[in-house]
Amino acid sequence: MHRCYELHAFVDECPRVYDLLSEADLKLPLLESLTLPKLLDLPFVRSATKLRTIRTEFVEKDLKELAVENVELATWTPGENLMSFPKAKAVTLLPPPPCSTTWPHARVIAVTGRMFCSDLVSSLTVAGTRNTMVKIEEMLCKVEFPNLEILKLVHFDCTGPPLRLKSICRPLKGTSTMKQLVFQGFAIRLPDMLDILRMVPRLTCLSIYDSPFPLFGPYRPVSNALLGALADKKIVPNLERLNIFWRHDLDIDDSLVKRLLDTRRDRLIDVVARQDHVTPHIVCSRIICAAIHET
Repeated sequence: MHRCYELHAFVDECPRVYDLLSEADLKLPLLESLTLPKLLDLPFVRSATKLRTIRTEFVEKDLKELAVENVELATWTPGENLMSFPKAKAVTLLPPPPCSTTWPHARVIAVTGRMFCSDLVSSLTVAGTRNTMVKIEEMLCKVEFPNLEILKLVHFDCTGPPLRLKSICRPLKGTSTMKQLVFQGFAIRLPDMLDILRMVPRLTCLSIYDSPFPLFGPYRPVSNALLGALADKKIVPNLERLNIFWRHDLDIDDSLVKRLLDTRRDRLIDVVARQDHVTPHIVCSRIICAAIHET
């Protein structure tokens, strides 16, 4: 175990795993990546000085501060949990699954706790499902990252109500450094989408993926109206990379695509615009725990 670089614990199916991990003589000084639903102040965690990536649902409040840079949290209290990772640079927020042992009544728990603000976080990914739409918006209102460069919003299945503009405002508050925006699977009104783009004028990379499920027209993220609006170079004037994917049943006017490319020809260096069966590029919507892995 002393040469373990990655550890992914299957705690739900084997509760005795925590007994094993609680042993005082268990030290993992080379550990770099850890997946554990409940992250407690255990001897092996304190010994993991090279730990840089953590995936969890709950962090013990008195856990010592770690030099973790990549954090994936499935939690209703993102602020409190993120307080344990003051050096985090990349954050992923996922609502806990209803079957979570940490949150047995997850369907009725509201996103609570303190606001978390960090100047170090440069990448934020927020992912969810139709049953957690309201929770996604609540989580976005609990974080503030002034130096955010990458924002990825990912919806995994048939979407519910459209994403509201006010839920995006908090993580983008004061942001002047945003370079990449990925918007996948969410329903959203075109005016709200354009307002988001106006909030990130220095954006250089934009990816918009249609929902893999049918959406009512005004809420489709990709439309002829969007292509027409993007042809205006006043919106995201520094755009260099544009990726747009839409469902096969959407009738896109090719002339609008051509006009967009013509008007931005002097700046765009990479363009992908096509119809497709859109599938999420982030694989799981919850903390997945596998067996302990030893190298």
